[in-house]
Amino acid sequence: MITGVRSWAGPCPEGMPARVGATGLVSVASPARPLPLRGGGRLDEASISVATFGEPDAGGRNVVLVCPCLTADARVSRHDPQNDSEPRGWWESLIGPGRPIDTRRVFVIGTDPLGGSGGSTGPASNDPATGRPHGPGFPRITIGDLVEAQVRVLDALGIEEPVAVMGGSIGGFQALELARRHPDRVHTVLALATGPRLGAFGLAFNAAGRAAILADPAFRGGAYAIGEGPRDGLGVARRIAHLTYRSAAGFDRRFGRDAREIAAYLDRRAESFVRRFDANSYLRLLEAMDEFDLAAEDGTLVAAMSRIRAEVRLGGFSSDWLFPPDQTHELATAARAAGVRVRERIIASDKGHDAFLLPGEELSRMARDFASRVGDRSR
Repeated sequence: MITGVRSWAGPCPEGMPARVGATGLVSVASPARPLPLRGGGRLDEASISVATFGEPDAGGRNVVLVCPCLTADARVSRHDPQNDSEPRGWWESLIGPGRPIDTRRVFVIGTDPLGGSGGSTGPASNDPATGRPHGPGFPRITIGDLVEAQVRVLDALGIEEPVAVMGGSIGGFQALELARRHPDRVHTVLALATGPRLGAFGLAFNAAGRAAILADPAFRGGAYAIGEGPRDGLGVARRIAHLTYRSAAGFDRRFGRDAREIAAYLDRRAESFVRRFDANSYLRLLEAMDEFDLAAEDGTLVAAMSRIRAEVRLGGFSSDWLFPPDQTHELATAARAAGVRVRERIIASDKGHDAFLLPGEELSRMARDFASRVGDRSR
């Protein structure tokens, strides 16, 4: 069906636990073809954890590449939605059989980000030069590096036709950056709850979360044993981040003034996150999120957008205070000025930033419209 995937059963390479729903690892760097990083470093060996859903058509024209949000992995959906023993994917509201991104018709590729904690090469992976985990020595990565790794995944899978690309939050960063850097590889983009960059308020929350991790004595400068580390600090960082994912109205509706229930809810979110995510990975991905600016290399946002040949669909949410609707409008305005075909929609919701992950009728319509373009090259 596809080439270049090493399947696994049990522990996967590099000492990381295999994720249910993952298909395998795709090599994106080797000593013969290292992956140069925009921060000045390079990776001589690197793999990306990939999960696929559905079947590619004969021409490889029905491909949807899903760019992960900050702490997501490759498991965007369940392979068998009827199997309740298989953990739910993180974007099952949109992706799966009979869903807006219908895997009976399209071939979906989910990827864990470079530097992540879902099986891809990252700080918890072994450094081939030492045989020990990279830890704090893992090189600085950027959104551009995540994108280059994803393009190498497409290459390794033998996908030559332009693909549809979708993502939310920093997944939206990746989707737009991929279309900007590699205009011939993308025919349609769906970017949700995102913007050209992270605003000052988002930077401030990330700084607070970072400080919580660094202040935990168990962090030890990042040189902690795998599976240990700053659990308390990472948990606090997750609680802080989760507040940016929801809205005041949504919290009021769900909890009222039940302080105990609010604390218990945040505790559960923190505990779940600490079990699955590495602190050094989180710090590297936060840094990539903070530093991204779609306009940086081209001088202006209009100039950056002018490099995109894909049709772009942008969705914002009225109560999103991490990427507020004015950032969606900023992207759309620049796209129009650059001559890019763009559709912009602001969806009324009290679910905050996470609305792009949660079921919603208007969001589903937008995703179905995007999916209808997969395989259709007429623009």
